[in-house]
Amino acid sequence: MPAHAVSTSMTLQCLRGRVEVRLDTSIQLLEAGQVMVLAGGLPHGLLALEDSRLLMTLVLPASRTD
Repeated sequence: MPAHAVSTSMTLQCLRGRVEVRLDTSIQLLEAGQVMVLAGGLPHGLLALEDSRLLMTLVLPASRTD
């Protein structure tokens, strides 16, 4: 997935496989069983190193109604 950003914080949990999470100045390896927290607005990209399954959870402010 090419580099992009979302406005809210999120977690990425790797359920299966291995994925590189590409940040501005580094690359973090995310493997099955690991969780990563990303701040809102942080540009990131993903590269699956093998068949993988991720769970992304967005943290929405309580004031949002959508």
